[in-house]
Amino acid sequence: MKNLLICFSCFFLVFSCKGEEIKQNENSLTIQQDSAIIFLTDFYSDYIIEGIKDSPNEKALNSLKEKYLSKKFLSRLNNQEPDYDPVINAQDFMEQWLETLSVEPLVKGKFYKVCLPYNDFEDNHNLCMKVKLEKIKDGYLIDDIEEFTTKEETLKNGINTSEFFIKDLEFHTYKYNGDYIENISIDSLTDINFKNKFFTFLKSKDFEKEQYEQVYFIKLLFVNIQQKNDFRLYNILNDLLLDDDLSRFVEDYELSLFELFLYKPEFFIKGAFIYKKNDLVDYINRVLPSAYFSNEEDFYMSDFNTTVSLLLIEKNIVDNFTIPKLKKVISQQTEITVYFSPSSSTEWKADTKYYYNILSLYTYHLSLNKEEQEYYNKYFNPLFSKYIFKAIYAISDPDGYTNLRKEQNSKSEIIQQIKSGENIEILDNDGSWWLVKTKNGNQGYVYYDRIKAE
Repeated sequence: MKNLLICFSCFFLVFSCKGEEIKQNENSLTIQQDSAIIFLTDFYSDYIIEGIKDSPNEKALNSLKEKYLSKKFLSRLNNQEPDYDPVINAQDFMEQWLETLSVEPLVKGKFYKVCLPYNDFEDNHNLCMKVKLEKIKDGYLIDDIEEFTTKEETLKNGINTSEFFIKDLEFHTYKYNGDYIENISIDSLTDINFKNKFFTFLKSKDFEKEQYEQVYFIKLLFVNIQQKNDFRLYNILNDLLLDDDLSRFVEDYELSLFELFLYKPEFFIKGAFIYKKNDLVDYINRVLPSAYFSNEEDFYMSDFNTTVSLLLIEKNIVDNFTIPKLKKVISQQTEITVYFSPSSSTEWKADTKYYYNILSLYTYHLSLNKEEQEYYNKYFNPLFSKYIFKAIYAISDPDGYTNLRKEQNSKSEIIQQIKSGENIEILDNDGSWWLVKTKNGNQGYVYYDRIKAE
């Protein structure tokens, strides 16, 4: 093996400090940055050294991934490797990468900029990645790799026009202060002075005179939320809804908003949690169900009955959604067939309708951290409560109580003990361990023979 010179450059944040405690914090941060830079340099160096061998060992490369990458990131890589990391994604490794590899900190030791030369069809340039680290007990793991860019995030960049779920959205049509609205930066819209002036501009436009700047901006926000996870967009949309003059334009496109919520419920809940603004979620929770969901009145003159709690949406409504990924997720839920007897609502003919039970998507399958879950439980849980068909059963155990468990086995963690005779709601009765919800809101599993119908 050749002796290879590994060089990296870094800069350190310099703080103006007062007092010994602040100096200690500064020293601690510098030490963390040093160790993180060494960690990243070791990973890329080891990976490149293995890759430049005459016959790279795929098993050895995978072993390095398992050593340096978090399980979550590794799982994502197994499905799709990032195009913007030429090392992990490499087919041909370059020895010169080792000679000019550089690592420098970006934000308080959590994000790092990794750069190396890259030759792309005779275009020689430095390619840089933004690497996110996860701090663990004895070091670090790489938790994400993104493209590093110095571009200011606007309402246009980072979105794919071919994937718009709103089709009649055309760029280069409406301007504000001499530039197209889609070129406004999201940072600008978070500045209260800029936002107020921009909202005043939108309110000055007369929809009746075919001045559609308000509608264009709302549609633009929607497609940004569809394709990005920038929670500042939630805050902007929430403020639009609170504006007496602009809210009506949001309401005019409420079906698009509702579809967006069904596609990304966590985005809206997390946004409400971050900004402590519930207005947008409250509005959706209040108005969406009557537009999309079925309630008991819809099943008059039918054979409908249930042994499990349900939130039902008719299949033909889902078929008309314009977000393909949302349609796919809902179509994978349990399908329910309901037969209707002849009545005035069916023009005195027998009828059959098809529904999906989507309760799990908007209750116990939400991906929220502990604080977000607590906020959700306090303000929103359960969403669409008036449209949930609840299957109420009771606990029956000769011991006088049964255990509510975290997982579907008798050795799993006990969440709480439920007394015999206490009512529970059945969320899922597939298999021997049923997913239930207790009267105080806890969700977990109970063995089926400890449950009886009321």
